[in-house]
Amino acid sequence: MATSQLDKWTTEANLIRIKHWFRDGLTDKKVAEDKIGICETTFYNWLQKSSELRKAVEEGKMPANEMVEDAVFKRAVGFYAKEKKIEPDGSVTEYEKYYPPDVSAQALYLNNRARNRWKKNWSDETEDAKTIKLMVLKNDLK
Repeated sequence: MATSQLDKWTTEANLIRIKHWFRDGLTDKKVAEDKIGICETTFYNWLQKSSELRKAVEEGKMPANEMVEDAVFKRAVGFYAKEKKIEPDGSVTEYEKYYPPDVSAQALYLNNRARNRWKKNWSDETEDAKTIKLMVLKNDLK
């Protein structure tokens, strides 16, 4: 059976290319017409047919910061991931692996997302108390 144009563009290497084009800020029309060589309507038809292509486009359009934030959050709360193991006989076994919550990821997340409650260096003194102490020290120097 002949490989369709869609099949050629949904290989792992081409999906990565597509993802990067969207990360670079190209529009659907630019990717379809200038990069892939198809009309925009065909591209939208492909998106309806291929979940892999749709996922690559969505991920490419998602800003990199959001992807990193999502990864940190997943590590902070724990997650399951599908993994593959190559058996001695050459067969491939798929399984789900659990990655437990990571304390470093939790600290990073909380230090950046809830800074007022989770700052690294707690101090019993408020800014007002520090200002008063500084004023007292200045007066003592006179």
